[in-house]
Amino acid sequence: MSNDRASKIFLTARVYRTEAEKKLLNITADLSPVLDVILMLYDDATHGDKVKGDNIFSCEFDIPKDTNPGCYDFKITATDHRGMKYGSGASFTVKQGYSIPSIISLEVKGNSYDISVLFDLKDPDGDKCRVTVDYRSAGGEWAPASIKSKSGWIKKYRNKDKKIIK
Repeated sequence: MSNDRASKIFLTARVYRTEAEKKLLNITADLSPVLDVILMLYDDATHGDKVKGDNIFSCEFDIPKDTNPGCYDFKITATDHRGMKYGSGASFTVKQGYSIPSIISLEVKGNSYDISVLFDLKDPDGDKCRVTVDYRSAGGEWAPASIKSKSGWIKKYRNKDKKIIK
């Protein structure tokens, strides 16, 4: 699963019990190692559960974007009507997610020598990203652009060999 919040995580737990054990049962997933929360699973066709009363308890959640990638262990606990607890362990792996930012506005300013290209990025998941800028003239080959900030040149390139001039 990815920490980009792009899709919901669907957690299910199948409970095997006899007709005599059909009384109220609570199922929880202790996701405190990653979410700092204990989630309730449902068998009532709500909260992501598909079919009411099928002994498959479910819930939906997402992984926060600041969650470190890695493998996380968690515990699922069933508590019966007498307060007896039955547990099982499981794990999931969080991968670093990235959503490609999009340019939502673009403006060109300046004279024939010093041309400013201004753009706004929309970053759907708000993760850290680095922007590189390439350009081409009249259908030529793409080349890295020279980038100048208010404090001076950040990177300056030669067009032909693409070597950095600092």
